[in-house]
Amino acid sequence: MYLKIFFENLGECILYISQKDFFEEIIKHLPIESEISVDRETISFKVDISYCGKHVVDRAFSGIVGFSEKSKEIILFFGESQPRNYISIIGRVLGPTHYLKWIENMSLITLGRYRDYGYLGKIALELRNKGFLAGAKDLEDSSSIVLIAYDVPLEIFRDKNLYIIETAPIFLYDETLSTKMFIKDIREMTSFSRVDINKDNFVILSMLSDKENLPINIWRLSIEFKRVTRLLTF
Repeated sequence: MYLKIFFENLGECILYISQKDFFEEIIKHLPIESEISVDRETISFKVDISYCGKHVVDRAFSGIVGFSEKSKEIILFFGESQPRNYISIIGRVLGPTHYLKWIENMSLITLGRYRDYGYLGKIALELRNKGFLAGAKDLEDSSSIVLIAYDVPLEIFRDKNLYIIETAPIFLYDETLSTKMFIKDIREMTSFSRVDINKDNFVILSMLSDKENLPINIWRLSIEFKRVTRLLTF
């Protein structure tokens, strides 16, 4: 059960909706055009529906999609900010969420139903059939597959016959000696993946893969990312 947000002048964001009853209600109203509110590290927008999940909570983590019955808003969490009131957790943002920091307050969005398209959409469907949460998106002239694998947000880019799998950012890159030493330490923790820098200048882990080995390499990179981040925060 997937939805797509189109951000004006930026591109797309794919949502996995885990609550079937919420999904069945929201699709009756699609497409929804709205103006967003950016507050700290959250993006929210109004939807004219009523929904109260079985479990309402007062906390969230990056990548969570929540719904506030009090304010009638869908809320995307992309950092450490916590809800201002109780929410029902309804799903996840697929892939890394750091790009949501670029979204400007009062931007216009369109919420619609996600559909696979193009070659990457076909690969996303194959990954979903193997148990991953996955979808294809466009963002500022860059197409990719965004997914959640073993609770790790990943993004996959295609370069001819190879695929580049990237994790969420670990930290922002600079050229100081301390950063280079930190990167050296991370390299010593990894076996399968590479310490890399993404196009937004964040340090990440990445892997190259052919199509046949995408599932196993997604698994390897996810496990290694979990291990590295756990050791870095220990």
